[in-house]
Amino acid sequence: MKFKYAGRILAYDHKHRHSSDKGVPYEFRDANQLLTDFFADVDRVLQEVQKR
Repeated sequence: MKFKYAGRILAYDHKHRHSSDKGVPYEFRDANQLLTDFFADVDRVLQEVQKR
């Protein structure tokens, strides 16, 4: 079995905006930016949920 990305280091990935979203490209410089952006998105979603 071959893995499509095995052995490749890619500075991009994808993110899902909702449960049925197939994903959109997401580029990042390093792990710190990836985590910072992730938690910023989590905070944004939590604020939206609290407004309901």
